[in-house]
Amino acid sequence: MGLELGQRIAFLRTQLGIQSQELAQRVELSPSAMSQIESGQRQIKAEELSRIASELNISPLAILRPDSFAAKMPVALRTSDSDSSEGTLMSYIRWLADVQEIIQKYTSKPEMTFQPKSVDFEVNWLEQSREMADAVNDVLSDQWRSGNAKLSNLKSAIEESLGIDVLFVEGPDNDLLGAAVTSAVLPLIVINSNQSQPRALFTLAHELGHLLSGGNSTLITDRTFAGAVNPVERFANAFAAEFLLPTKYVETIKLEYSDAVMLIAQLLAYSGVSWKTLVYRLHNLGIINANRRDQLIRIGPASVEYAAAQNGLSVSLINDMSPATPEPSRWISGALILAAREKEIGIDPVSHLIQRSDEETENLVYGDRFSSALSRVEFGEVDSELRDEAFADFPV
Repeated sequence: MGLELGQRIAFLRTQLGIQSQELAQRVELSPSAMSQIESGQRQIKAEELSRIASELNISPLAILRPDSFAAKMPVALRTSDSDSSEGTLMSYIRWLADVQEIIQKYTSKPEMTFQPKSVDFEVNWLEQSREMADAVNDVLSDQWRSGNAKLSNLKSAIEESLGIDVLFVEGPDNDLLGAAVTSAVLPLIVINSNQSQPRALFTLAHELGHLLSGGNSTLITDRTFAGAVNPVERFANAFAAEFLLPTKYVETIKLEYSDAVMLIAQLLAYSGVSWKTLVYRLHNLGIINANRRDQLIRIGPASVEYAAAQNGLSVSLINDMSPATPEPSRWISGALILAAREKEIGIDPVSHLIQRSDEETENLVYGDRFSSALSRVEFGEVDSELRDEAFADFPV
């Protein structure tokens, strides 16, 4: 075990490009002690393992159990971003990877409607992105687009209809915008809620594109979408644009509205995207030329907002700079609440995940039959028999 554990540490360290002496210095060990650990000549202490795992940006479980899901997460994501393996969003993802087996034990999540598949990002990538977006739109329908709560509605639709958990957490400005865990055993999208509603909507669609086209990848992260030349990012951007503003819908609406202002207003009300996103989408579809695109960007959406209001259309999201609201994931949260009820996990980590106080979490975990039924309904763990019992003698 000592030799295997030491070899595992050496392998992970090498993957990061860290020398043995450098790692030893970081974790406050002598170079000889680190060498002995990696060669299996010295047993590693628990606190040393914890410090080493922290420096390698992974969990101790990933070192102790190379066959675990946590070990399959990338050691570091430093090909284009020096610190994308750090931050609030990654801390959530790594923790969920650690408890993946508990989640699997207690979840009642349905099977994913779409399994992640490999996509050729170099050949016919645009056609593939449109086909995938059309398929997803067919499953989700347009119900989530009604009203102004499009971001929250889309989150719920993805969880309920696609079987993919979506977690909104508040990260700092320099954190990731979003990330997608593409593994079928823990399909998950994590979104930084510290971005405007329209931008978060596009981020969610972008990450959904990553998850469904992830193929053999385990995790894909995004800090910025600007100037995406990476074929994988290019595909996700194309998917998001097609998903939020389907070509077929744009073509249909274009025939109904001869007035350009009302056409744009209708598209904004339908999609919930930002003004800039819509204008670029119209240009990419060949509906407006580059000069008109730049002109519309400079003018802004004021005239469209006025025309929309006059015709009963709500386009309030286009200038909404208020951040998205942190929200727990549906199926994962329900599973962990049930696990806490069975004493397999503590209250503190569950409180952190569902972003509620310990007292609120305890009420969800240890409440009476009525509270238990509510928690299961709220977080997707619907036990119809328990729910019916709880409501049977509840006063109307």
